[in-house]
Amino acid sequence: MQHEKISKIDAARRQLVEAIRMFFERRDQIAIHTVTCASYQILLDLRDEYEKNSLLYYCEYIRPEKRQEFISILRKAQNFFKHSKSDPNEILDFNINEKELALFDSCYLYSILYSDSFNNIVEMKLFLSWFIAKNPFILKEGQAKNKIYEFYKGKDLNDFEYITNLFYLSALK
Repeated sequence: MQHEKISKIDAARRQLVEAIRMFFERRDQIAIHTVTCASYQILLDLRDEYEKNSLLYYCEYIRPEKRQEFISILRKAQNFFKHSKSDPNEILDFNINEKELALFDSCYLYSILYSDSFNNIVEMKLFLSWFIAKNPFILKEGQAKNKIYEFYKGKDLNDFEYITNLFYLSALK
C-alpha cells in the first residue's frame, strides 16, 4: 500500500486545480461543485486561522442581519451533496452558476492566503481572469482590468478549448 503525506493547503490546492480543469473541460456540474466546495471549506477554515476574509462570506456589502441567510443560500447545494440523513428524498433545484462563485472565491482566498505559490498556478489565474472577463462589474477600473479585457477582447468566452489553449500558451511566454 502506498502512502502520501499531504498538508491541508496542498489538498485544497489540488482539489481546486482539478475542479478548474473539470470546469473548463465541461465535466459533470455536481462533481465540479462538490470538489470545489471541499477545497473551499479547507480554505475557509485556514482563512479563520490567518484572519483573512472570503469575498462571499464576509462581503462588506451584505447587511449584517442578512449575512447568515446569504451564507445558508451559498451552502445549500454543498450541504445537499454532502448530507442525506435529514431528508433522503429531497430534490434540489441546483443553480449551476453557484459553482462559478465558489470557484472564484476559492481562487481569491488561495491568492490572499498563499500569494507566493498562487503566481505559479496557471489554472487559478486562468479561472480568475475568465470569471472577471465574463463578469465585468467585479473588478475596479485600472491596469489589471484593462489587461484582462485586452487579453479576452473579441474572444468567445464560452469557447473553453480555445481560451484554455490561448491562456496556457501565453503563460509559457
